[in-house]
Amino acid sequence: MSSAASDCCKRQGDNSDVGEAFVSLYYFDGAPTLVQLQDFTTTCELLLNTIDNISADLTRDNSTNLYGAFVSGAAIIKNRVTNSPKLIDVGAMVVFTDGEDFAGLQTFEDAQNAVADLEADENKIDVYTIGAGETADDQVLEALGYSGYFAAEDFNTLTPTFESIATELNSEVNSYY
Repeated sequence: MSSAASDCCKRQGDNSDVGEAFVSLYYFDGAPTLVQLQDFTTTCELLLNTIDNISADLTRDNSTNLYGAFVSGAAIIKNRVTNSPKLIDVGAMVVFTDGEDFAGLQTFEDAQNAVADLEADENKIDVYTIGAGETADDQVLEALGYSGYFAAEDFNTLTPTFESIATELNSEVNSYY
């Protein structure tokens, strides 16, 4: 996964003709809150360093709070776009998981409402989902990723998936200029 995300980061930074791509990284497990790994930045090196340091030691709860990740992530990206000092700010949330929600801290409906709020926002913040492996809940991820759902059979097939999302995001950023 690390090399696929690294390729995406490099591609994202190289392809935006006029806009800046601010990216942040968050981690979720079964705990109620997301863990911020990297605040919003345009510096690919910071993101790559953060990605390289992702390890199993981050896990606080072996369950998966997938729905909570959508609810919390939606609030974070909406706040970022809404409070941006830029005239035009495009936002997107990409949720990557290899599982389904087992934590039960939020409901599917909570997650649906959070992403529907992003879609209805005047800035229409895109939501992409990536499911890796056999345990990913394709039906849920397809429903919540209204901008696109990508299924990856395993971690080795993630590079083209991340590249597809980066290309779509760059196209959207550059379409405003």
